[in-house]
Amino acid sequence: MFSQVLVLLCSVWILRFCEAELTIKRLGESVIRTSQGNYRGVSVEFPQESRLRKIESFRGIQYGNIGGFRFMPPNDVYGKWKQIKIVQNYSYVCPQKRYDVSNLNRKVAPQVFHQRLRLSQTTTQQHEDCLNLNLFVPTKGELMLTVGTSVLV
Repeated sequence: MFSQVLVLLCSVWILRFCEAELTIKRLGESVIRTSQGNYRGVSVEFPQESRLRKIESFRGIQYGNIGGFRFMPPNDVYGKWKQIKIVQNYSYVCPQKRYDVSNLNRKVAPQVFHQRLRLSQTTTQQHEDCLNLNLFVPTKGELMLTVGTSVLV
């Protein structure tokens, strides 16, 4: 039990220093090709002092369609397309508990308070049709790295 608490506290402490403002300056250079069609994301840059590399962000790539089929297996996305879809905005999040920030007790640990505050901001747009991916891919110069790199989904 003690080791689990220690790991949790260390994780919160490390994540506290991982926050950085980001800047979206333009559409990304890379295009993701799928069997349905192509996607283009946005180029994301971090402040110089963060020493974080630029990434390409593909937000809201739909991988399934719930439509009117509640509690049924998801359907394929809506057909195929020829044009390049721009995916630069986050889509709906799946329904989940929302924290009421006005009633948030400041007597909780500061890390817990800030975590719940951030969660309350990201769970405002909830919907059952939430089968979407957000991809974050590292870049080298202007090119998206495709071989031997990790991709955050």
